[in-house]
Amino acid sequence: MRMPVPLLLRVLFYYPDHPLLIAPELTLQTEDIVPEIPRINELLSTWQRNSGVIFNRILLAGGSLQRPTRVRHVSDVFQLN
Repeated sequence: MRMPVPLLLRVLFYYPDHPLLIAPELTLQTEDIVPEIPRINELLSTWQRNSGVIFNRILLAGGSLQRPTRVRHVSDVFQLN
């Protein structure tokens, strides 16, 4: 059984009555099973069915929990103007 992984979803959408006016974006962080993403698919299909929006762009980002994250510590930070 696959474990859910954290994902970030960003959706740009518009309403059919106003195709030139792109609404503010929706940004959502959730956990879902990759690559099927059933939770996100259900959210998007329900939202589109109930509100009639048209999606302009859907961006999905996430990391893999299959490999450990590397953390590096630094001793000094230099900033140039």
